[in-house]
Amino acid sequence: MEKEVNPHFRKFLFDWDQKFQFLVGGYGSSKSYHIALKLILKLLDEKRTALVIREVYDTHRDSTFSLFEEIVNDLGLDHVIQCRTSPLMLKFHNNKDYIPKSNKNRPGNYMKPLYITVHNTANIKKGADAANHASFVKRSSTGVSWHYTVDENYIYQHLPLNENGWHAGDGRGTGNMKSIGIEICENADGNFEKALENAQWLIRQLMTEQGIPLANVVPHKRWSGKECPRKLLNRWDSFKAGIATAHTGKKETAKPPKATPVKNTPSKPKASKPKKSFNLPSGIIKVTKPLTKGAGVKALQEALAAVYFYPDKGEKITVLTDTIVQRQQMRSNDSR
Repeated sequence: MEKEVNPHFRKFLFDWDQKFQFLVGGYGSSKSYHIALKLILKLLDEKRTALVIREVYDTHRDSTFSLFEEIVNDLGLDHVIQCRTSPLMLKFHNNKDYIPKSNKNRPGNYMKPLYITVHNTANIKKGADAANHASFVKRSSTGVSWHYTVDENYIYQHLPLNENGWHAGDGRGTGNMKSIGIEICENADGNFEKALENAQWLIRQLMTEQGIPLANVVPHKRWSGKECPRKLLNRWDSFKAGIATAHTGKKETAKPPKATPVKNTPSKPKASKPKKSFNLPSGIIKVTKPLTKGAGVKALQEALAAVYFYPDKGEKITVLTDTIVQRQQMRSNDSR
């Protein structure tokens, strides 16, 4: 692999002894190109990860990313290095284009989000992308509001996640007061499938950050009966399945299970193993502190293990036991 370099920057390109280096060169001098080239060579040599920030143009896609991609192609390494843009493209204002606090569509009510509500914009006009809707929702005359708008390139945030919006059509119900609203653009000059993938990626991040389960990712129709998101209702299950794989390179469709041929020959009955019995403690085990120990607790643990209450469920047996004992005690108290 050969690459012609600017003699002015040749020493800089292979000098790794200096901690700080100051390059002099005007516009078009190729200093930016050689800085990026040096980083790529070092990353290839040492298999490192680098965070590169360059304040040029409006976005990293138009500056840093495009320069790295150009060099990778120049070096003929496009079959080795995969260049992919992030769906949440980093802009210097962090893509937070908040609705002014003085607007009537920013009520400012505190919210602890429990759900994520998915919408379609139902706006097919050309140019009706995320930026266009960000401008719309900031108008003082706009009566509705939501938290994010997503298109094929950008994700705009309009409200903090601890404030509610007016997007679900259920007044002060759970949809408006307890859910994050996400609008997916469907403008005629956009890529709707790409916008969907970006929305799936965003939902996955929000689920992780906010502790929201997949079961609580719901369509707008859940709250008000409106046929929204209109382009997703007939494919809702596949949309939710894609949340786990968006921008990972994996496919959301699972391979169908192989059919097992049925044999006509009678099979021999399996010998049944004798069931093990357990002497469980009678009455109520009093829990005076977390992770209470003792013979009674151990007996319950062994009984739970016999019916496969194992840690592969995601909890420790001791925690499960304590919870069951506490619930049993509460029921006893209620019955008094």
